[in-house]
Amino acid sequence: MDSFAHETIAVSNSAKSLTVATFSPASGPGAQGAIIAVEGNDVRFWTDGTDPTATVGVLAVAGATITLNGQNDLRGFRVIRKTLDATLSVIYLR
Repeated sequence: MDSFAHETIAVSNSAKSLTVATFSPASGPGAQGAIIAVEGNDVRFWTDGTDPTATVGVLAVAGATITLNGQNDLRGFRVIRKTLDATLSVIYLR
């Protein structure tokens, strides 16, 4: 797979998702996966479309990398900070 797009997401106290227009553009094929770097502080996430909370969800610590595979994971990804705001650096692959 090759990278074709990227974005930075600020994560705070309300659940966020990936930007559909970025990973699934109107022209050309969409992403088949993503590599996400967690920066600054810990986050919690789900890939089934459920909003995580500060105490419920898969924990990804600052410095971790999250790998998503397929459109279902990309569309279902939701993330929230654990305690303090964090940043996600996302690279989309196809």
